[in-house]
Amino acid sequence: TKIMENLIIKNIILFIVFISVGILFSILSLKIIKRIFDKQAKLTDLISNLSFIILSSSSLISLGLIFSKLYNPLFEIIRILEPQNFLIELLKYSFIFLFLSFLSWFIVVFLSITFFSFLTKDINEVEEIKKDNWKISLLISAVIFMLTLLVSNPVVGLLESIIPYPEIPNIF
Repeated sequence: TKIMENLIIKNIILFIVFISVGILFSILSLKIIKRIFDKQAKLTDLISNLSFIILSSSSLISLGLIFSKLYNPLFEIIRILEPQNFLIELLKYSFIFLFLSFLSWFIVVFLSITFFSFLTKDINEVEEIKKDNWKISLLISAVIFMLTLLVSNPVVGLLESIIPYPEIPNIF
């Protein structure tokens, strides 16, 4: 039962971290998307724009998909950390993992918009989205989803390569 209690506590810690970070980074990502498309507009004004909603929603789903991959690497960190520096090390690795995941999300969204702009040189995507052209927004969203699915596993590989696994003696 000691192991089960320990697992319950570790999963509660991860639950709290994921809820807190999810809310914080969702707000941050919405502000970034808003800033890309209309620096002066209020978020409440943009909510009536279907194109903005589609693009923001796909960006949030992309962020959620990337962040959902953090569970296993963070659980591994919690599992192998020594009790004496547990909180400091947990915060350090959580920050590194969250930063790299958020950076990955930002790169995916930026590359999706850039890639789409490259393919459609005669269309100004930002202006089209401001004019509520939801078709453009759907296409960019599809590119965001595609790139998210392609990069999410390599992001996990990167995070797992950072985990400080204990040295195992070589017996051969």
